[in-house]
Amino acid sequence: MMESQNTRVQRPSQALARQQRRVLQVAKQVAATLGGDYFHSLVEHLAKALSVDCAYLAEVPEGQAGRVRTVAVYRDGAQADNFEQELPASAAAHVIADGAVAWSSEVRRLFPVDPLLERLAAEAYVGMRLRDSAGQVLGVLAVVDNKPLPDMPLVQAVLEAFAPRAAAELERKRSNDALLRSEERYRAFISSSTDAMWRIELENPVSVTLPEDEQIEAIYRYGYIAECNPATARLFGANTVDELGGIRVGELFGRDDARIRQELRAAIRSGYRTETVETTLLDSDGRASYRLRTHCGIIENDHLVRVWGTTRDITELKKAERSLEASERRFRDVLESIQLPAVILDPIGAITFCNDCMARISGRPAAELLGRSWFDLLGSPEERGTWTALISPGPDLPASRRYFEGVIIPRDGAPRLIAWNTVLLRDRNEQSAGLAAIGRDITDRKELEARVLQAQKFESIGRLAGGIAHDFNNLLTVVMGHAELLLKLPGGSSPPRAALEAIRTATYQCAELTQQLLAIGRRQELRPEYIDLNTVIAGQATILRNMIGPSIELITAFDPSLELAYVDPTQISRILANLSTNARDAMPQGGRLTITTANVEIGEARAAQPAGVPPGAYVRLSVSDTGIGLTEEIRARMFDPFFTTKSVGRGTGLGLSTVYGIVTQSGGHILVHSRSGTGATFEILFPRVSPGLRPVPKPE
Repeated sequence: MMESQNTRVQRPSQALARQQRRVLQVAKQVAATLGGDYFHSLVEHLAKALSVDCAYLAEVPEGQAGRVRTVAVYRDGAQADNFEQELPASAAAHVIADGAVAWSSEVRRLFPVDPLLERLAAEAYVGMRLRDSAGQVLGVLAVVDNKPLPDMPLVQAVLEAFAPRAAAELERKRSNDALLRSEERYRAFISSSTDAMWRIELENPVSVTLPEDEQIEAIYRYGYIAECNPATARLFGANTVDELGGIRVGELFGRDDARIRQELRAAIRSGYRTETVETTLLDSDGRASYRLRTHCGIIENDHLVRVWGTTRDITELKKAERSLEASERRFRDVLESIQLPAVILDPIGAITFCNDCMARISGRPAAELLGRSWFDLLGSPEERGTWTALISPGPDLPASRRYFEGVIIPRDGAPRLIAWNTVLLRDRNEQSAGLAAIGRDITDRKELEARVLQAQKFESIGRLAGGIAHDFNNLLTVVMGHAELLLKLPGGSSPPRAALEAIRTATYQCAELTQQLLAIGRRQELRPEYIDLNTVIAGQATILRNMIGPSIELITAFDPSLELAYVDPTQISRILANLSTNARDAMPQGGRLTITTANVEIGEARAAQPAGVPPGAYVRLSVSDTGIGLTEEIRARMFDPFFTTKSVGRGTGLGLSTVYGIVTQSGGHILVHSRSGTGATFEILFPRVSPGLRPVPKPE
């Protein structure tokens, strides 16, 4: 917007002459000044040449388009303090928008809320917009007067004449300010860094085509510290960076230091590319310090001219790492040495550590287990759910430690019951980082506890049964004796004689029942002999085949080197009869009954030692069938007297309890292997007779 009021009419030649004189006057005064001095000189001489109250030059701050900030102000005959002004509703805003404006009078009426105009009691205002070389707005050059200006064209012409130079100087100032800020940031970063930062200059650039040894000697001779930060000074034991400035590389590091020469040789071979190397230094007392250095050589025209680098003291970090490694090593050594299964899982259940004990229980090498899913070793979905909840606990499982019992499925062998103590591993954010577990194999203990309970129960029942059987047997003897006497009296086949025959038959059956009860109570009279089980079993084969029927195949497999056992052969026959009868009932559709013998050694190792069986040499009698098998519930009660799964009238429930009583009274042990649907195997172990204890046959 251009306005002028009360302007005197002048001839063009006179106005042009005056304009030129004013411009030359100002130009002469400011020609020799630069930067900040130029701005102050410009506004001063503009104010004087144009006879105005105020002249100022303001810039638009970077990133603040809604305001201007003065860089020079001349007011009332003197340099004045700089100020900032909001642009909305101001005269300066019109300058930036329109490029050039001039109001010769009553400017405050046009901008009643402009604080600058109010403060100066302004009547006239002339302003020029300043742009940089890219056309972006830089600021404003303006003059203000508290009285109307009579010669507006002259004022405008003078401002237009100096606007390009003012814009150029303002652009230079902005570039210098940005450079200064960048330099300050750089210096602040370098100075405050805890890493040593340094620059080595080569007084004489070193040709990279020279032999390695010559390059190394040239670096020692011509290289010097040109720049470094306080951290570098501390690293070399200097008080200030000035103490290191200018020091030659050969003075910092001895030429006979093989480590430094080797590092320089590696840098040469890499073409002085950026590299990070870890170094170890030993002081006079043999204490080690560790450094992590990154360096980069600057090559110009096949000559090394400088080297930039940083060095970080990682001594404390190394000590912490080694301390952590030592702690982890001790922890793993402890876990490896204990005879308890130990395992560490990651958050998804993969095995990150397991000790030898855990590997032995699983039946797999430790190397095979590492990285494998722990859930592959678990026995059931319920087990997997328990472990999943432990690794990723929810609100219903807030505790980080837990004790429970779980089953592990070895590669080859029966499931093992483990009592686990677990602890949840957490990261720095208190999130699950995995699980550590130490357990105890309680399979044998549980089986032993069950055997002890069963033995105690059996002992109680046996004492009761044995006592009753003993008294009952005495009474049966009286009945049987009188029945025999009566039957010897003459009388033929009278009805009373038939009744006596029935009484005698019943008493014989009762006598057999009492023998079973005595066997259960381990109170029967045994007549042990040194026998070969192979011979006894072979002698019973025909009877057993008739007992089990034609639909069941009898298979025998005898160990020809079988040792002797000291047992009652009659009781062995009873054992075979009872087990064969049970096997027949378990195979209603037919099948196979297999009887085998073998010499076995029970070792000291727990893994090879069945529960309740002490180490030693045994003769083993095995009876196996291909029947319906035994459930866990049946196995828990199968030796209980009078327990049977047969229908009423088909069994007394005394068969297996009789076998158990005979075996234990004979000093043996009985083991049962079976699962529902897989048949059953009864293993009977009798102590093997040492050759030195065998009886010597008497000569005939």
